[in-house]
Amino acid sequence: MKKNLSALGLLWIAFTSMIGSGWLFGALYSAHFAGPAAILAWPIAGILLILVALSFAEISTMFPDNNSLVLLPLYTHGHLTSVIMSCLAWISLATIPVIETQGVVQYASNYIPQVMIQHGTHYVFTPRGYCIAFILLASFVLLNYFGIRLFARINAGFTIWKILIPIITVFALFEAGFHKNNFFSYGGFMPYGWHGIMTAMSSGGVLFSLLGFRQVIILMNETDNPQKTVPRVLLISLVLTTFIYTALQWVFIGSMRHEDLLKGWANLTFPGDAGPFAALATIAGMLWLSSILYIDAFISPYSTGLVYSTTSAQTLTSMGKIGDAPKIFTYLNKFQVPHISLFVNFMLGALLFLLLRGWQEMAAFSVATVMLTYAVGPICLMCLRYQLPNYPRPFRVSYGTFVAFLGFYICTAGVYWSGLHSVIRLFVLIMLGILFYFFYYQFFSENKKILNGKNALWVFIYLFALTIFSICGNYGGKHFIPTYWDMLFLMGLCVIIFMLAYYAKMPREYTQQICQKTTVCVSIRDKPMETV
Repeated sequence: MKKNLSALGLLWIAFTSMIGSGWLFGALYSAHFAGPAAILAWPIAGILLILVALSFAEISTMFPDNNSLVLLPLYTHGHLTSVIMSCLAWISLATIPVIETQGVVQYASNYIPQVMIQHGTHYVFTPRGYCIAFILLASFVLLNYFGIRLFARINAGFTIWKILIPIITVFALFEAGFHKNNFFSYGGFMPYGWHGIMTAMSSGGVLFSLLGFRQVIILMNETDNPQKTVPRVLLISLVLTTFIYTALQWVFIGSMRHEDLLKGWANLTFPGDAGPFAALATIAGMLWLSSILYIDAFISPYSTGLVYSTTSAQTLTSMGKIGDAPKIFTYLNKFQVPHISLFVNFMLGALLFLLLRGWQEMAAFSVATVMLTYAVGPICLMCLRYQLPNYPRPFRVSYGTFVAFLGFYICTAGVYWSGLHSVIRLFVLIMLGILFYFFYYQFFSENKKILNGKNALWVFIYLFALTIFSICGNYGGKHFIPTYWDMLFLMGLCVIIFMLAYYAKMPREYTQQICQKTTVCVSIRDKPMETV
């Protein structure tokens, strides 16, 4: 199969995935939750995600294939676990174009009337806004329809722009007027404590902005020598993107005026804050920068939405290849693009527009979904160390047990920090999805496989326990657990679930057999298939 992406192209995709609407809104919403201490949220989140990415760096390079994220739970815990985690991965990917479209329209509301309505510090669509959003969402499908080569050429230009504009913004706003006293006035440097920093990471858009590294794993088979390329791209993209976001948060805090902060950071508002950085440029009299930022407010979110439209379709197609979804999702058009999967993603995106209101609510839900999806990676790392001990590992993590548990704990904490509303929605969504799958399996599945339900029991215990913990916790819950002690108790819960998941793994013989079987089948199916 001819490779369509160079290593540099894969790095561009990583940057594009992580520099979207997050840089346009994350600084404002993080400041609402943490005040000046939001500047700590970005590097902390970057370090935490690097630890999570280490697990994926090992297991993804073991199976350098576009389908690896879908296949891993199948290898370690059987079919039902694979179905649950694959569906979560697909939904989390399909949610991103919706969020990025929200970002485009929200910024545009400063110059296009009657597309958004402000509710407190948040913005939601009007009927006109919904129409524009649906058109933008449909354009993702149209562009992706013509294949990844076209996408890669367009994306390279987008990425260079997307890196330069935030850097220019930092220097320009600093020169226009930087108020260093903002970091220690109006409640001090940490007005809402560490609780505010953790909330900023999940609900303020910090984790959401940095979670795009999985696109490297999903698309790694489009590049040569992924065993060496993937770990390097993961590390470089996370470090550089974290640095850019931290600088943006720093200059945002220093650019606030005295009158904007009189009611505190939690109630921070200013004229035109539907587009925060463009509004700051306008207030500072830099109309040239404001104009550039309004252009970037289309390019950055739009190109990120384009990336996720590609990868969400790829994930749904992978599910079809291994039998987790109907075979029709594997059909390709004459450009070798899974056009049916693209259309289904559009329909899901249109539905999500109606269920999630506002960029911040969308971002919090996305963090909960993505972090729960990522939680299976560290577990797979530990299980595969036992199930495939002699399998080639081009990149092997030192202290694998410790790194795996730490990654699992970080992912679980990210779900918890996203808030009770996001966790409840996620729990209900998963339960409905499982019921739907059982219906499909019973009446429409052509190839009824053994579900391995006992090996998936830990997933249900994990979801139920995490939901109960969130109800009792301090992030939208009942505050039954003392502040900060909740993180210690959550670690205890993670120890129990981590052990359950390890002991629920499939036998070594099963993993070795299914690994050989699916590798052969997928490689055959990756060749040009039925063209419709």
